[in-house]
Amino acid sequence: MTLRTVILFTLALICSGIFAQEYPKSTYTTQRLNSLPPVVDGKLDDACWNEGEWFKDFIQCIPREGNKPSQPTALKILYDDKYLYVAFRAYDNEPEKIDIRTGRKDSFNGDQIGVALDTYFDHVTGAFEFDISASGTKTDLILFNGQQWDTNWDAVWDGKVGMENSAWTVEFRIPFSQLRYTTTEEPIWGMHVWRWINRLQEEDQFSLIRMNGPGHLFDMGYLKGLKNIPQNRQIELMPYVLGKLKRDPVVQGNPFSKKNEWNGNFGIDGKIGLSSNLTMDLTINPDFGQVEADPANLNLSVYEVFYNEKRPFFLEGRETIFNFDFDDDLLFYSRRIGHPPAIEPGLKSNEYAKIPDATAILGAVKLSGRTKNGLSIGILESLTGKETSEIDYNGNRSEQTVEPLSNYFVARLKQDMNESNTSLGGIITMTNRKINEKNLYILPENVFTGGLDFKHYLMNKTYFIEAKLIGSHLNGEPAALRRLQQASSRYYHRPGIDYVNYNENATVLNGHGGSLEFNKESYGNWRYNTKVVWKSPGLELNDLGFLQTADEVKTEAGVSYIEREPQSIFRTYSFSLNGSDRWNFGGENLYSGLELETYLNFLNLWSFSAEVERTNEIFDTRILRGGPAIYTKGFWEFGAYLQTDQAKDLGLTFNFNRHTYDDKISYSNYFSLGFTYKFSNALQTTGEIGFSREVNNLQYIATPDYNGFKYYLLAEMNRKTLSSTLRFDFAITPDFTIQYYGNAYLSLGTFSNFKQIKNPASKDYNKLYEVLSGDKISYDMNEMMYSTKLIDEASGLSTVYSFGNPDFNYRELRSNLVFRWEFQPGSIIYLVWTHTRTSYEPTTNVSLGDNWTRLWDLESQNIFLAKFQYWFSI
Repeated sequence: MTLRTVILFTLALICSGIFAQEYPKSTYTTQRLNSLPPVVDGKLDDACWNEGEWFKDFIQCIPREGNKPSQPTALKILYDDKYLYVAFRAYDNEPEKIDIRTGRKDSFNGDQIGVALDTYFDHVTGAFEFDISASGTKTDLILFNGQQWDTNWDAVWDGKVGMENSAWTVEFRIPFSQLRYTTTEEPIWGMHVWRWINRLQEEDQFSLIRMNGPGHLFDMGYLKGLKNIPQNRQIELMPYVLGKLKRDPVVQGNPFSKKNEWNGNFGIDGKIGLSSNLTMDLTINPDFGQVEADPANLNLSVYEVFYNEKRPFFLEGRETIFNFDFDDDLLFYSRRIGHPPAIEPGLKSNEYAKIPDATAILGAVKLSGRTKNGLSIGILESLTGKETSEIDYNGNRSEQTVEPLSNYFVARLKQDMNESNTSLGGIITMTNRKINEKNLYILPENVFTGGLDFKHYLMNKTYFIEAKLIGSHLNGEPAALRRLQQASSRYYHRPGIDYVNYNENATVLNGHGGSLEFNKESYGNWRYNTKVVWKSPGLELNDLGFLQTADEVKTEAGVSYIEREPQSIFRTYSFSLNGSDRWNFGGENLYSGLELETYLNFLNLWSFSAEVERTNEIFDTRILRGGPAIYTKGFWEFGAYLQTDQAKDLGLTFNFNRHTYDDKISYSNYFSLGFTYKFSNALQTTGEIGFSREVNNLQYIATPDYNGFKYYLLAEMNRKTLSSTLRFDFAITPDFTIQYYGNAYLSLGTFSNFKQIKNPASKDYNKLYEVLSGDKISYDMNEMMYSTKLIDEASGLSTVYSFGNPDFNYRELRSNLVFRWEFQPGSIIYLVWTHTRTSYEPTTNVSLGDNWTRLWDLESQNIFLAKFQYWFSI
């Protein structure tokens, strides 16, 4: 019996009728203000706070669920026609130990308190949460089920903190205009109130959110007493202006190279409340110069690197209504909008080009909300402009289009039914490009994707079953379809593939996919999951989504044991066993693996996790990048992670990961050390330094093609990478912060033991390839060129192939320094300095240490930006 069979057998035998203890849900009944509203200063000395009742019956959630809190907390809520007013008194018998460290908005630092409001009270859409730290740092977010939240939602509200002898106090003023809700005479909202005591790592709650329960939204208490609150139809506008200076190194001979380049910009963001539960967001000529840079990366694989969205307009709603994830893929990946131009101009000798860094977003509009009948609606429309590259040849200028005028459209609907136990939804995305020039023919003209999703909870939300169906259709010129058929996600043209047809004249590509998942996700200590996924070879999502691999059928099964109550030396611990297999539509095994993981959280607030994974020998259809599939050896992966108490002034993390391959040649090691250090309540730093060493016996080099015969050339790559990240956060006040982010990245790679694939189907490496030696390979040090003699096994024909030394030495530094002053709610002044140094050399005759020194000798690009944005409402 295999271990994977054991997993499935275990899933069938586990008793899952162990339910958590039931706790009554708390209720708070608010009342309308009868006196003047409070002055929001954190001091509870306004006359209005003598009205209404204080709620004090909080309950402990972490670490001991259901226990009495170690420190009392009091809550009061009042309202008028415009605002909801919330007051807290957080008592502490050791007030000198209240953690009042500060940070930038949306950073959870020190002691915290907050309130979340499920205004639709549907247990699904999400709750609007407003939090504040003991230092006065505000956080706003959307809270979901499954321990998930989205801090990218930004509201305009007031919150202040005060101090008493034995407590810290809080006042909130939350405009009803910032919330979405269905207007009724006396609505009942779901409410979650929580307090975090950092030094004790303790969370106390208004109404207990069970750690083994189905989720925050399902377990919320009630907010009652609201009567005749206004319908929300407010218009909010936020115009901006900015000035920018870009300083670049001057490249001799390049007519576009300038030391200084000045420019300015302006635009506007808006939010229009069409009703209390339906909002339209819009942006015209947006600018995201204050957004943090992506981390540096030198990607040598066939797969696109996924980068997180950081632009505010596209972040809000991404994890709620617009989210449609499919396995590891996305039907909507907002970074496709405004991406760098897709076409690279082919330059001749003595030609220079000025290429835009990104495609300009002319405008975007987003409509989102939820009807009183439980229908969630999300619609996004965006238009990006035509981009051209200016080309200079000996003073003669010309232009070439590098990105066409493009329109992007997303529509998402989701209907909740059966008291939110059942949901049925769908999504449609469209990408339409104006392809009217020959050099744009490699881009598809019209792309459509769509999906349906169904989810149903069983047995008091202990289990769920989820099904999804997706499809894609695109059309374009044959050049675009050839490019997509040859893409690494499918490789229609690879030898030996007999279940798809590579058509050089095709103008249409269709694909489909689906998944079925059954999980136990709440109550008791046991969890398990099973999942089946398929993606047809023709599935294509990358115009407005994200897809790494099509042509795949996958099965997954896993079982976990979770203990959340403190036991012995542990606060919590868990163990899990997961297995997965993947095949393509031709039945070739692409992956087969088994993983064991454990997580231990100790009473001293340290934590440790470890994993062991076995990946078996597989059939790799992508390693030769369009060539035949070859067998690759299996490997073991070992990983461990240790974290010290992060509530201390100094917190450390240690990470180790190792891959050991069965060929006894390939391996990789990764080590990292991370830290957080609190200099003071206002200043803290975090950082991480990591080092990796990789030896890859089968690194792809090239595929020479002579007289109809293809020769596949690989090599052994020895790569060393050093990366470091450093952040400083200095909060002069909660509204005036300085933040620094720096990321240095060094990577050296050398290649040896060049080899030609001889017998792709062989599992024996002695027959799979021939290491080139003797008269079959030579190297010219002056020209830095290799010359190889390659022989085709089937025909006996040979050819001489020359190529440049593939060794590399990559160095990059990216940093941002951001001054942010929110001088009034929603209105912000930014001062930003962006600094970049980059170098790529085909030599590796220096060490990583020397490279670190040489990094600072590189010429740099500097961008200085000042941005003023002002919020007002109508």
